[in-house]
Amino acid sequence: MINASYIPLRYARALNEYAKQNSVQEAVYVQCKKALSKFAGFAALRQLLGNPLLKRDERYAVLASVFGGKPDPVLSRFLYFLTENKRESYIQEIIVRFIRLYREENHILSAILITASETDAETEKRILEMIRRKTASSVEMEKRIDPELIGGFVLELDNLRWDASLSGELKKISGKLTELNRRQSM
Repeated sequence: MINASYIPLRYARALNEYAKQNSVQEAVYVQCKKALSKFAGFAALRQLLGNPLLKRDERYAVLASVFGGKPDPVLSRFLYFLTENKRESYIQEIIVRFIRLYREENHILSAILITASETDAETEKRILEMIRRKTASSVEMEKRIDPELIGGFVLELDNLRWDASLSGELKKISGKLTELNRRQSM
């Protein structure tokens, strides 16, 4: 019996190698990133793909629609292969693992820049350049706005988080004051 958590990794590696052999790895990567956002916004998609009443061609059509209706031919063949082997329910995990493999091989870090308001291009450029210099990797940066930060920014880089926001500083100060009050009341 194969460990269910290993199945997505095995298929992601196969897709990665297949895309490499056909020199379309980057195109498949771009399509996978777009498809992943669709899974995040449409939770019922997983249930639909797991529906045993859907025929293979219908399951393939659903998968192809997630990839914009016209996936790269290599990706299209891979999706058909998944439906033939009844593995389409693993597609989200396969995509996540493929993206991770691609980023590791191409030294790409994923960053999320969260600010209280819109940032200018020059600031974003300086942050990206700082990350590139310190990590010797290229960076894909997603930007988010969270007015609750009050000011400053939060930068999430893979598994690291730098909080340089005013709300973060206020929380630290509040924590220190609470700890000080607790100690004094003893």
